[in-house]
Amino acid sequence: MAVYYVNGTSNAGATYGLNGYYYPLYLTAAEARDSSGNTSGTFHSHNFYEFPGKTFYMPTTGATHAATSAPTGSYGGETYTQFTQSGTGGIPYQPTPSSANGFISFSIPTCTGGYSTKPFRDHGDKITNVYYHEMKVLTVSYTPLDDDDTMTAATHKPLRSPFPDDAEAFYVGDQSVSNGGDGLTTFTRVFANIPNTRYDPTGLYAFDFSGVTTSSDGTVTEVIDYAMNITGQGYNGKYTAYGDIHPGQPNYYFGESLGRRNIIIGTVSDSTGLAVGDTIVVAFNTPIRVTSSYSSQVKNYSTLSVTIIKIVANAITFGFGGIRYQNEYEWQWAQEASSLQFSKTVVTDTVTTTQGEIQTKNSPSRELKSYIKTTQPTTEILQNMTQLPQSLTTTSTPTIAQYNAMVAAGEYLNGAPETITRFMGNIYEKSLIQVRAIS
Repeated sequence: MAVYYVNGTSNAGATYGLNGYYYPLYLTAAEARDSSGNTSGTFHSHNFYEFPGKTFYMPTTGATHAATSAPTGSYGGETYTQFTQSGTGGIPYQPTPSSANGFISFSIPTCTGGYSTKPFRDHGDKITNVYYHEMKVLTVSYTPLDDDDTMTAATHKPLRSPFPDDAEAFYVGDQSVSNGGDGLTTFTRVFANIPNTRYDPTGLYAFDFSGVTTSSDGTVTEVIDYAMNITGQGYNGKYTAYGDIHPGQPNYYFGESLGRRNIIIGTVSDSTGLAVGDTIVVAFNTPIRVTSSYSSQVKNYSTLSVTIIKIVANAITFGFGGIRYQNEYEWQWAQEASSLQFSKTVVTDTVTTTQGEIQTKNSPSRELKSYIKTTQPTTEILQNMTQLPQSLTTTSTPTIAQYNAMVAAGEYLNGAPETITRFMGNIYEKSLIQVRAIS
C-alpha cells in the first residue's frame, strides 16, 4: 500500500481552487481508512484539475491541504511518493512554476493556443498585428490586465504564448470570457500593435468648391448736360493802329488780337466730367452781341466754341478766340448773356466683375486613417472640414493662384470633420475624408 502527495489544484469542496501540495493521499477509500497513520479511521476525497477523472482519498489524521512544500519522511510507516499520471488524463504541457508533476495547474492564466491576424493587410499595412491567445485560469484567479501592459516575457505575455515578444503590442482586452462551471474561466486575451497611418480609397465625394470671380474691360459712353449761370464775361481789344511797333514786341496789324482771350465765367451744379482743355460748344440763353468801334457793325452769337481754361470746384472759366472781322478795329460787347447750356460726351473705362458662386462637384476622395493610444479621446484635437471661400479672387484665402497650384499638385482638402472611434482597448482610430482639389 503506497502513500502519495500531489502538487495540484483542487477542483471541488472547501479547498476548491487552492493550489499546492496535498497529502497524505491514497488511491482507494479502504487504504485511506485502514492506514496505520489514520488513528481517526475517517477520510475524505479530493479531485484535481491536473488529474481529470482521478479521485484521491485523504485520511483525516495528518490531512494537509495546499501546502507550499512537499512532505518529507513517511506516513503510516510508508515513505511518501509524488503521484504522476502515466499515459492517461492531464494536459500535455511542460511543467509550470505552479506544478512540478508535468501538468498545468491553471493557477495563473495559461495559453492553450493562439493565432494572429494582420487586419489591414488588404489596405497595404502588412506590419500591424493583432494577437489572440486562447486562455484558461482558475475562476478565482481571473483578472484582466491594464491597457498599457505589453506582450513580452518580461512584462505580460501570456504563459506559453506561441508568439515572439512584441514590445509594441499592447493589451486591448479579453474576449469571450466564460465560466464553464468546472472552476475554470476560459477567455481570449488580445494584444495589438498601434496600426500604421494609411489612406483608404472612398470613390467620388460631393464637396462644395469655390466659384471664380471674373472681370472684363469695357467702356461706357454718356452724354452729360450742363447748365451754367454766367457770373462774368469780357473781351480783349484788337490792335487799332496799322504798323505800330512796340519796343521788344512783334508788329501787330490793326484788327489783330493782342493775345488776351475773351472769357466767360460761371458756375454749374456739378463739374464732374469736365476737365481743363475740353473744347465744347455752348449755347446762350440770350445771344451775345458785339459791335465794331470802327464800322458800327453788329454781330450776334447764339453759340460759341469755347475751351475750359480753369476749374475751381464748380466754377468754370471758358476762353475763346477774338470776335472780330479781319482788318477792323476792336469789337466791344454790346449785350451779355446770363446763362448758357452745353453738353459733353464722356467715355469711361469700365471693369465688369462677375462674382463666382459655390458649386457642388463630385471629386476623387480618400479616407485618412490614423491611430493614437490615449485614455482621453474626448480631448483629442481633430481636424475640421476645409471651408473654401464662395469665390476665388486675388485676395481670397486661398487666392486663385494658390488654389490653381493646389490643383496642379494634386493636393487634397478635408471633405468632412475628422471623427474618432475606439479601435481596440485604448487605441483609437481617427478618420478624415479628404477630397482632391479640382478646378
